[in-house]
Amino acid sequence: MLMSAFQAVAGARLISRLFAPTSLAIAIPIVIGWHARGGVGAAWGLVPATFTGLLPLLHSRWLARRPQSSRRGKGLPQTLTALACLITGLFILIIGGAPNQVLAAGAAFLAVLIGIMPITARWDISIHAATTAGSAAMLAIALQAHPYLVLAMVGAVAAVAWSRVQLEQHTPAQVLAGAALGMLACGAVYSSIA
Repeated sequence: MLMSAFQAVAGARLISRLFAPTSLAIAIPIVIGWHARGGVGAAWGLVPATFTGLLPLLHSRWLARRPQSSRRGKGLPQTLTALACLITGLFILIIGGAPNQVLAAGAAFLAVLIGIMPITARWDISIHAATTAGSAAMLAIALQAHPYLVLAMVGAVAAVAWSRVQLEQHTPAQVLAGAALGMLACGAVYSSIA
């Protein structure tokens, strides 16, 4: 039986929330840190999780409460806050001597943000697709011994791409471009540092 339009939209919203960029930016460094060094690595993963995901999320929520905020009006402050947070988090990781894999995850998310910034000024590339595909690329490199998790992430990339189009947030071209940018930027940066 096919999904009703209501079920499709509800499912798409759920997928978009589960795999939101901030959710992945919080989870992925912790998972990679745990895989690299156990509890100590996971603890180091909390640094990029906080600076890449949590602080930008809190700033976004704060902006959303401001009455003069619009979708386009808050994009630049959100991006600049995320950029400042990412750089701060990377600085802490470098100074603290964090495991290379955790540093690589933070740097990979920074690469995606830097890649997306000039594009979003003119075109609405999918940040959801970029972070999901980038996360899948990092996990494919970091967790080679766990192919089922990697396959699940590839499925998540497809589900996120579908959800963003289903919700009419992006066109198929915007999600494909986001996924390609995320996969290439994260894969290249993560593999060169880790």
